[in-house]
Amino acid sequence: MKPEGKAPTRGPAIRAAAIALLLATTYLQNQRSLPGRYAVRCPVFTVERAPFPLVVRAVGAIQAKQLVTVKAPFDGPIRAKQFQEGQQVKAHTVLFEIGRNQIEAAYMERKHALRNAREDVVKAKRNVKAQEMLFRHQAIPQGEVEEARRILGRVEQDLALTDFSMQKITELWNKNVFAAPFDGTIVKDLLQNDRDVTAGQDILSLADLSEYRVVAQVDEVDVAKIRAGQAADVLLQAFEGKTLRAHVMGIGAQLNGDAMPKVPVTLRLDGTEGVPLLLNLSAEVRIDVGRSDPVISVPLAAIDNTEGRICVWSITPSQRLSRVPIVLGRLNPDAGEVTKGLIEGMKVCRTADPHWTEGALALGYE
Repeated sequence: MKPEGKAPTRGPAIRAAAIALLLATTYLQNQRSLPGRYAVRCPVFTVERAPFPLVVRAVGAIQAKQLVTVKAPFDGPIRAKQFQEGQQVKAHTVLFEIGRNQIEAAYMERKHALRNAREDVVKAKRNVKAQEMLFRHQAIPQGEVEEARRILGRVEQDLALTDFSMQKITELWNKNVFAAPFDGTIVKDLLQNDRDVTAGQDILSLADLSEYRVVAQVDEVDVAKIRAGQAADVLLQAFEGKTLRAHVMGIGAQLNGDAMPKVPVTLRLDGTEGVPLLLNLSAEVRIDVGRSDPVISVPLAAIDNTEGRICVWSITPSQRLSRVPIVLGRLNPDAGEVTKGLIEGMKVCRTADPHWTEGALALGYE
């Protein structure tokens, strides 16, 4: 007889297989209906109407509160140089002196010419009086008096020209010593080691760096929107897009001869925030000129036009990506007004990716 044995028990194995099948089915269902690790993740915002910031953009350059470039008034040797680049100076501090020996002869010549011209006028006036007296006594004809008066007129004209010439040479004569007109910093030593200068030669640049300004060239069509006191952002690309706050000071006159007319607008920086600014450093200026009535808008980073249409990506209630065509209105550096395509309450991705596909699973977060 065969020994009796127990029949194989299949119950636990069947239960394990059933549990495994149930887990697999649940996983697949989750993959189809819920975003998981393979879903697109993107920051979203809820569409709503809000006032739209109106901004005027322009390119500008950093300027000092005051800047003067000093030129040599006449040819001559440098008698004294008392400045160097980077030096801070006080107002009325003497910075250099130019020897006047090369204009001394011209100065003395015009001084003597002025004295002679004045004497000629005195003589001519005496002659007129004398001729008038002789005419009254019928000693000379009227023509002699008129000739004396014509001579007086000529010498008076000569005196006026000589006096003007003397004023000009005196102005140069008195410019041999230059003193700082304001507290500032020597930003450029253009003289270096030169010991002689010629008229018109640049010697130094002095700047008041206690306050910085930006002169922006604004398109003439936007100037009417700008007012003194409006706030602005100044972006410095040389410092990794650092942004400084500023306010509009004033609007200048339109530049002539420009193919695309621009108007200079001066802004005062509220502070440098420790940024080592350089004069003439380029900057992008964004002037806040107001707010619109409430409108729908989207960040510029949300716009996708890879297929030739302007669109944004929304996330549907079933958590799928949907490409939504839109029509844009006004733009500012950060956002665009949407005049058609979106309604309030929609969930829209703040960014767009050209690799996204319609209907892909998506997980949005705010």
